[in-house]
Amino acid sequence: MKESLENQTQIILDSIADGVFTVSPDWKITSFNRAAEKITGFKKEEALGQYCWEVFRANICKRRYSLRQTMKTGIPIVNPSIFIANSEGNRIPVST
Repeated sequence: MKESLENQTQIILDSIADGVFTVSPDWKITSFNRAAEKITGFKKEEALGQYCWEVFRANICKRRYSLRQTMKTGIPIVNPSIFIANSEGNRIPVST
């Protein structure tokens, strides 16, 4: 049953046009959709289990930016200016 639920969740995530990922409390990537693959240049298999900052090569995970604040407080912070680096090292603007 768990595998079926995980598969359904992945199907839903992959149907979203925006890049979507989730992290565990210790900041390891737990899901990564197809749009996130396209944006970052990393395959889901490469991203899963990696620390957020290892894949995005940005401060969105390590410092007091929106993702960390939202996980800490439960209150979303919308539209901060954030950049990540894709697999080729190019800066990509993203929104949260």
